[in-house]
Amino acid sequence: PPLGTLIGAILSVVYLINPLDLVPDVLPVLGIIDDTLVAGVFLALLSRDVKKYVAWRSSHKNPNSLPKKT
Repeated sequence: PPLGTLIGAILSVVYLINPLDLVPDVLPVLGIIDDTLVAGVFLALLSRDVKKYVAWRSSHKNPNSLPKKT
Protein backbone atom coordinates (compact mmCIF):
# COMPACT_ATOMS: atom_id res chain seq x y z
CA PRO A 1 0.00 0.00 0.00
CA PRO A 2 1.13 3.57 -0.59
CA LEU A 3 2.91 5.23 2.31
CA GLY A 4 0.29 7.98 2.63
CA THR A 5 -2.46 5.42 3.11
CA LEU A 6 -0.47 3.55 5.75
CA ILE A 7 0.24 6.77 7.64
CA GLY A 8 -3.42 7.76 7.30
CA ALA A 9 -4.51 4.40 8.71
CA ILE A 10 -2.19 4.71 11.71
CA LEU A 11 -3.19 8.31 12.44
CA SER A 12 -6.88 7.49 12.06
CA VAL A 13 -6.72 4.58 14.49
CA VAL A 14 -4.72 6.64 17.00
CA TYR A 15 -7.22 9.50 16.78
CA LEU A 16 -10.23 7.21 17.08
CA ILE A 17 -8.94 5.34 20.16
CA ASN A 18 -7.49 8.42 21.84
CA PRO A 19 -9.88 9.79 24.49
CA LEU A 20 -8.88 13.37 23.64
CA ASP A 21 -10.78 14.56 20.57
CA LEU A 22 -11.09 17.95 18.91
CA VAL A 23 -14.75 17.79 19.89
CA PRO A 24 -15.40 15.82 23.10
CA ASP A 25 -17.57 12.72 22.68
CA VAL A 26 -19.73 13.79 25.62
CA LEU A 27 -21.37 16.40 23.37
CA PRO A 28 -24.34 14.74 21.71
CA VAL A 29 -23.99 14.35 17.93
CA LEU A 30 -21.09 16.84 17.63
CA GLY A 31 -18.77 14.55 19.54
CA ILE A 32 -19.28 11.77 17.05
CA ILE A 33 -19.06 13.94 13.93
CA ASP A 34 -15.29 14.47 14.21
CA ASP A 35 -14.71 10.72 14.59
CA THR A 36 -16.95 10.07 11.59
CA LEU A 37 -15.06 12.63 9.50
CA VAL A 38 -11.69 11.06 10.36
CA ALA A 39 -12.97 7.60 9.46
CA GLY A 40 -14.55 8.94 6.26
CA VAL A 41 -11.34 10.61 5.09
CA PHE A 42 -9.39 7.43 5.71
CA LEU A 43 -11.94 5.32 3.85
CA ALA A 44 -11.81 7.75 0.91
CA LEU A 45 -8.01 7.39 0.76
CA LEU A 46 -8.29 3.63 0.95
CA SER A 47 -10.97 3.54 -1.74
CA ARG A 48 -8.81 5.64 -4.06
CA ASP A 49 -5.87 3.28 -3.64
CA VAL A 50 -8.00 0.17 -4.12
CA LYS A 51 -9.40 1.62 -7.37
CA LYS A 52 -5.85 2.32 -8.59
CA TYR A 53 -4.82 -1.22 -7.73
CA VAL A 54 -7.83 -2.77 -9.47
CA ALA A 55 -7.14 -0.70 -12.60
CA TRP A 56 -3.47 -1.71 -12.54
CA ARG A 57 -4.30 -5.35 -11.93
CA SER A 58 -6.79 -5.52 -14.79
CA SER A 59 -4.36 -3.85 -17.22
CA HIS A 60 -1.47 -6.26 -16.62
CA LYS A 61 -1.26 -9.74 -18.03
CA ASN A 62 1.49 -10.74 -15.61
CA PRO A 63 0.04 -10.47 -12.08
CA ASN A 64 3.51 -10.89 -10.57
CA SER A 65 4.89 -7.62 -11.96
CA LEU A 66 5.00 -4.70 -9.54
CA PRO A 67 3.03 -1.47 -10.10
CA LYS A 68 4.90 1.72 -10.93
CA LYS A 69 5.23 4.25 -8.12
CA THR A 70 3.11 7.36 -8.62
